[in-house]
Amino acid sequence: MVPTWLAQSEALRPPGTRNPRVAPTSRLARPLRNQGRPRIGRADRDVARAPEAHTWKTMCAPPPASSCSIDCEGDFRGGNRSKTGMNPLLAYSTSPLKLRLPSGRSVSLRACFRLFKAWQGTPVKRTHGRKTVVDLKGQPLFAELAILRLIRANGWGGVWIDNWGRKFRRSLPPHSCDLPPQARDFLDKANQGRKWRRGCFDVLAWNEGRYLFIEAKRKGKDRIRKSQLAWLESALAARIPVEAFLVFEWGTADKS
Repeated sequence: MVPTWLAQSEALRPPGTRNPRVAPTSRLARPLRNQGRPRIGRADRDVARAPEAHTWKTMCAPPPASSCSIDCEGDFRGGNRSKTGMNPLLAYSTSPLKLRLPSGRSVSLRACFRLFKAWQGTPVKRTHGRKTVVDLKGQPLFAELAILRLIRANGWGGVWIDNWGRKFRRSLPPHSCDLPPQARDFLDKANQGRKWRRGCFDVLAWNEGRYLFIEAKRKGKDRIRKSQLAWLESALAARIPVEAFLVFEWGTADKS
């Protein structure tokens, strides 16, 4: 630290005789720090020194909770989805179906309704206990398979969960198929680790990591059973969102 008296004496010396190590103390003679540069705070200096770290934190920070969406809900919570990813069953949407679970809790599930043509062609021999056969584009199908065809036509995958025959199907019996590993894991989660569980909804569909359980009910004749309410409550307890369940009511154009 140079004494003040020495700095002042150096300022009075003629040019060329001053000690270069002694700087004048006059504010007019001393160049201003940060002259021509804006004043920035400590946080801004940190950002300026490490822009890569700041950018990484910004890009990797989780979005606000209000904009998050669980994989299961998919296009049910909005967002820009491609045409092939949209759920085509939403075109048949009706008022939500209110259900009371065994615990007393009430939930509202999305609901749809569609009329099918009754099958008038060659009778189907294996009808799984006299299930109604409908006509979809000239093909005989059970209602569960017809609903599956509707959603698969828009780029979704899926199967009919035939609990009665304990098979996964995409066409009439005896044909069966297997589940992809990720869909298998999701079904196990809903079934609490069991492969087959009483009350499980009829159809499991998926698209780009999104899943949807669909229960087929003939309007005016079928109702949600107690075993299905128990299964639904168990699946909700496994943190599967309520948006991942849908009740599809159907009827036939020739018969009510």
